[in-house]
Amino acid sequence: MKAKPPKPMKRPAASKSAPSAPKGGGRAESRAIPRTCRMSPVSEGIAGFLERLGGANAPVLYQLWQNWEMVMGPQLAEMAIPLGHRHSILIIGGEDNLVLQELAFQTGEILERANAFMNEPYFTRVELRLIFGKTPLSAPPAIQPSTRRTEPPEKPEGLRGTLKNVNASTPEGRAYLACLKLHKLPG
Repeated sequence: MKAKPPKPMKRPAASKSAPSAPKGGGRAESRAIPRTCRMSPVSEGIAGFLERLGGANAPVLYQLWQNWEMVMGPQLAEMAIPLGHRHSILIIGGEDNLVLQELAFQTGEILERANAFMNEPYFTRVELRLIFGKTPLSAPPAIQPSTRRTEPPEKPEGLRGTLKNVNASTPEGRAYLACLKLHKLPG
């Protein structure tokens, strides 16, 4: 009597609920947007991007940060430094613990003024944090003026006019003709 060959063992199917390790050993991102292999309108991508920035209220939020002192008043704006928002939570910073304690008593006033500026009950809660040197959103952007000189480029030596057989349909020909035009040479 012949012995039967052993049956191959079946591997258990991978569980769909268990997360798989990301490729490349990197950290899996919890907010990853699923990729699709289809073309989609730009408006769909922009809608998601704007939603992460504050949705349709992003311009109004920007105006709130820029007009923070007017909205809160000079005394409150000096203590309450706007650091941002997360969903419906307004994040306010303070210089030290004493300021945060005072702001804790003013949260109702801060919410009322911010929501009045937004013309809707946009914020539901105020979160207080120490600023630890963070730049407030109400501060003007720290843009440095350019130190580049804007002098015209020097005229290349030996440039007298167009060559007889310059092909203007090639990139080199277009660049050569543009150089002649820049230096006001006959072309």
